[in-house]
Amino acid sequence: MTHTLTLLALLWLSPLAVIKAEVKVQQLSAKDVFNYQRPVIFQDDFRSGLGKWKVTIDAGEDRSSLDKQTEKERVQIVEAPDSDAGRKAVRCVVPYKLGTFRSEITLPPEEGFHERWYGARIYVPKDWVSGSDSGGDTVMQWHGRISKVKLDSANPPLSIAILHDRWVVHQSTGPMDNINRVINTLDKTLEKGRWVVWVIHVRWSSGDDGLVEIWKDGKRVFDTKGPNTYLTKPVTPYFKTGIYHPKWKTKNEEKFKEEATTLTKRVIYTADVKIGNEHAKFEDVAPKP
Repeated sequence: MTHTLTLLALLWLSPLAVIKAEVKVQQLSAKDVFNYQRPVIFQDDFRSGLGKWKVTIDAGEDRSSLDKQTEKERVQIVEAPDSDAGRKAVRCVVPYKLGTFRSEITLPPEEGFHERWYGARIYVPKDWVSGSDSGGDTVMQWHGRISKVKLDSANPPLSIAILHDRWVVHQSTGPMDNINRVINTLDKTLEKGRWVVWVIHVRWSSGDDGLVEIWKDGKRVFDTKGPNTYLTKPVTPYFKTGIYHPKWKTKNEEKFKEEATTLTKRVIYTADVKIGNEHAKFEDVAPKP
C-alpha cells in the first residue's frame, strides 16, 4: 500500500520535481561510503568508476538540468598520465568561460569531529599556465557544514591550491561572524608534468586540540596546532578533489574580463585516494609514487 501511494504521489509531481527527487535518493551518506571496521576507511583507485562519489559541476547542488554529456566531458575516468599501464585517474576539466568554475568529486561528511588521514596523488599537466588573478585553483578541499542539510557558505576550513606558480594551503577557522582566513605558501615552485604525492593528517577540532600536518612527496611541508574548523555543529569536513577556479564565477565578471590569458581550459588529475581513521598511520594512506 505504501509503495502504491508513493507511486501515485510521484505521478502528481512535475517532471523536474521527479528528477530532483531521484537526485536526492542517489546521494550517499558516510555509512554508505566508509568502512569503519578497519583503519583505512576508504580507498579508490578509480578502476570501478565514481559510484561512491558525488560529481559537482559549477553551482553544483541542483544537477537536474545538467547535460549528461557535459558532465562526462568535465569529469571522467581516464588512463593516468605518466603512469604504469592500467592505472586510472579522474580527469577534471573547467573550460575558460564565465560561470564555468568547478569540476569536482565529493565524499560525504561525517557526524562529529574525528581524526583523519588522507592520501592522494595530484597531476598538474605540462601545459599548465599559472593564472594572473588572486583566486588560484583549488585541487583538494575539506568543506564544513552548519547542519546536515545546509552547506557552509564560508570558505572551506582547509584546502590545497595552486596560486600563481606555488602550492598554497588555505585555512579558515573561528565563529561564522568573524572568520580567520590564512594563506600559507609552500617553499618550492610548482612542478608540472609529474605526480605529486600528498598525505594530510588532521585532528578536526574547533578547539586547541586541533592538528594539521601535510606531507608533499614524503616531506613534511606544513604543521600547525589549534582550531582548524568552524565553531558550528561538529561535523568532520567532507573531502573534495578536482578543480575549482572561483574567479570565473558570474559574480566576478569584471575580474574575468581583466584576466589576460590564452587559456581554453583548466585540467587536473587525481588518483589513488585513501582515507584513514585515528588508528591509521602515514604508511597506510601514502600513495605509491
